[in-house]
Amino acid sequence: MHKLPAFLAVCLATTLSGSAAAGPDSRYFAGAGHVPQLDGPVTTVTAPDGRTFATWAYRASGEFDIAVTVRDADSQTWSAPVFFGSRNGADELQPSMTIDSRGTVYVAFATVNPSRVKLSVLLPGSDAWSAPVTVSGNDIASSPTLMVVGDRLIVGFRTARGVGLVNLPLSNGGNELNGLQDGPDTSGPAGIKGSNLPPPPPTTNGG
Repeated sequence: MHKLPAFLAVCLATTLSGSAAAGPDSRYFAGAGHVPQLDGPVTTVTAPDGRTFATWAYRASGEFDIAVTVRDADSQTWSAPVFFGSRNGADELQPSMTIDSRGTVYVAFATVNPSRVKLSVLLPGSDAWSAPVTVSGNDIASSPTLMVVGDRLIVGFRTARGVGLVNLPLSNGGNELNGLQDGPDTSGPAGIKGSNLPPPPPTTNGG
């Protein structure tokens, strides 16, 4: 992995030790299904086109899933959520979200049994998220945080040994996630290759 500047590692460590980002007023999420008394806190990011994306850990029947919803710049209405992990019998928790200058949205979240951190990508102009991939290796990992620095996506997370960092390259000016390994890659961990290819099929549902 590429080495990170010391100040960046400190910033991510500070973020990991802090509390979750405050979400918008919960009354605006009534239509999207967020219940503050039951669900996790809401994290939001705003795209260059003015759209706002929101994510949280959604209480489902016997488990928690990751919910993601979007609101257009000129709207007060949130879309029906898309879910990661719906009805899989396991918990998905602690979502983190960021967006790059081209409008690619990244969401990372923690899984339970095994405790790992996964990442999914939404390309500009698409409504289909890529299949989540594990970015924390075989380490026990939780509490992910994301940061775009230049042409890199930095994923930080907690491990039993401290703070883990994964440094992922972005290609085509931030349009694609292009692999976990250093050096040239022909395809990213999310199966995204080439700016003109169609987006990968959706792996989540709104149930």
